[in-house]
Amino acid sequence: MRATWSLGNLSDALLINLESEDDAFVSQFSDLLLQKLFEAAIQAAGDHDKVKSNAVRGLGMLVRFMQPHTLAKSSFQTLIEKAVMALLKNINGGAVKVRWNACYALGNMFRNPNLGLGTAPWGSEVYRSLIKVITECKNFKVRINGALALSIPSKRLDYGSIDQFTRVWSCLVQATAVIGQVSEISELKYRDTLRDQLCQTIIHLALLVDGDDLSDLNPIMQGNVDMMQSNIQKFSSTSSTASAGQKPHGNDVAPVREHLSTLEDIQGLEPGAREALEMLQQVFVAMTTEVMLDDTDPQSMSSGGGIPLD
Repeated sequence: MRATWSLGNLSDALLINLESEDDAFVSQFSDLLLQKLFEAAIQAAGDHDKVKSNAVRGLGMLVRFMQPHTLAKSSFQTLIEKAVMALLKNINGGAVKVRWNACYALGNMFRNPNLGLGTAPWGSEVYRSLIKVITECKNFKVRINGALALSIPSKRLDYGSIDQFTRVWSCLVQATAVIGQVSEISELKYRDTLRDQLCQTIIHLALLVDGDDLSDLNPIMQGNVDMMQSNIQKFSSTSSTASAGQKPHGNDVAPVREHLSTLEDIQGLEPGAREALEMLQQVFVAMTTEVMLDDTDPQSMSSGGGIPLD
């Protein structure tokens, strides 16, 4: 257990050097040592629960640390696939703490811009597992970290095909629609944080929507516009910060409206696509003063804050 705790801390230290732009350290870090760290973390991810939490945390950070020249090596592609399979196994079952650490680890992986997530052979399985967690898991902390992971990929290409992108949208809309259904009283305190993260992820996806996606989004939007608009407005009016540590929510929806307005100029949009665009624009309509006043009631304010990993 102490060894995997140290492994997690070492992986964290690697990211600190990466984020501090210590190019000399990053470029000189041995691929052989990195390989050994991967192998140790993958093995530990199959151990008992107290070991697994640190192991999956380390795996996410190790993948995030990998540089393009390392990613290009077939031996490391194999290691990444093994790491992903280890994470998915821990996401899909087991202790709650291990599951949400594994979701968080996937989010860390997604922060590596060179990963090629949208075309990776394991990409579809990753999205399927996150979708399942968000729509089926009873534990809100697991769902929060699953939704957080889905908000990390920075390009539309990272979400793969139109069909896969649509499934991600569908799961987020479905999860938002039932946010008030809390089966266990212990989860109630995380409800607003889950709503905020779902809305943050929906906003992120809305910024990436392109004209080719619109027709497939139409049936998802049907009957859900008012529900989505209400939740987005609650999210946008609160002064708390999102679980991922972003800016205050009120600053989030204006860029979405601007992006959606650019899609209006696409020539030859089919009627279904045009209707989907109009529904999306309605979801992100500018808030009225009345809505903002209603949502400043202290009892309706989000709890905000992050979800600790320990």
